[in-house]
Amino acid sequence: MRQEFVEYLRGKNRVLFLTTSNRWEGDDELPKSTQLAYDIAKELEEETTVEVMEIPKLKIHPCEGNVSTLRGNTCGLKESMLKDSSKNPTGYHRCWASINNPDDELWKVSKSLFESDAVVFFISVRWGQANGYYQHLIERLNWIENRTTTLLENNIVSNIDAGCVVIGQNWRTSDVLNVQKDVYRFYGFRVPDELSFNWQYTTDVNDETEASYLDAPRAFERAMSLKLKGIVEKVKEGLRRFFGFNEFLNEAEKFPHEIKSETFWRQVLKGNDYALKVLDTVMKKQKGFASDRQMEVLDRARRGDKSPYLTKN
Repeated sequence: MRQEFVEYLRGKNRVLFLTTSNRWEGDDELPKSTQLAYDIAKELEEETTVEVMEIPKLKIHPCEGNVSTLRGNTCGLKESMLKDSSKNPTGYHRCWASINNPDDELWKVSKSLFESDAVVFFISVRWGQANGYYQHLIERLNWIENRTTTLLENNIVSNIDAGCVVIGQNWRTSDVLNVQKDVYRFYGFRVPDELSFNWQYTTDVNDETEASYLDAPRAFERAMSLKLKGIVEKVKEGLRRFFGFNEFLNEAEKFPHEIKSETFWRQVLKGNDYALKVLDTVMKKQKGFASDRQMEVLDRARRGDKSPYLTKN
């Protein structure tokens, strides 16, 4: 996936990567697809100029639906041209939402787009569809398509390659990829197969387990040959939050042993930090019920048995 994609972009003069996934602005985590975009840009930096633009950080107003008003299709009319030459040096940018909202920043996308040989959209899938930021963006670019299909003017993106990288957990990444490639063809871009690929952690649409979500970043790293920033700390945080003392909560969910006196066990385990952590897990996460192996740990500590544990098969 990645290798063929990168090889295709080598030698291009200028490439635009548009990332569309997001996290809470107060979190220092970058989405996996965004990290992938930056990593590929770095790999290409000695041969190709790659600009990475994070769409969630831009002020882009919603599409106004001018393509289907009662007055007809008024999307991309010449009257809607953005007249600021510093924002629209080619004169191609025609969008009423840019006229009606002076703080709109779609011009940053279009200006870079028309300077590029290729554009790649990095898309995360949410509930079987491209995420909201992507959909927001592609709707606002509708005037590119409307210019040729309805207004019968020249194709302004015929010399630009377009593709997408679609990332998801368990549902419809391939469907999203194929639909968006069709969208780019409708818009008038060249759409080489090498410029698009999708990655999905599992094909089991019903796998919503926390274990799968915690494993997905590692699987993504392996598939994409990259190191996600902060992954060790983030995964550890996830394990602490959802699994408590992870070594034991990942065992089969069978807890036949009831701890009837927490006070007794804390007295006999005093000074054994490892066994006390197990007891904490049993009491706080499992409501006082222990698995066979957890009970073995507690009993061994009570007896003072310090021999090595048997390896779990």
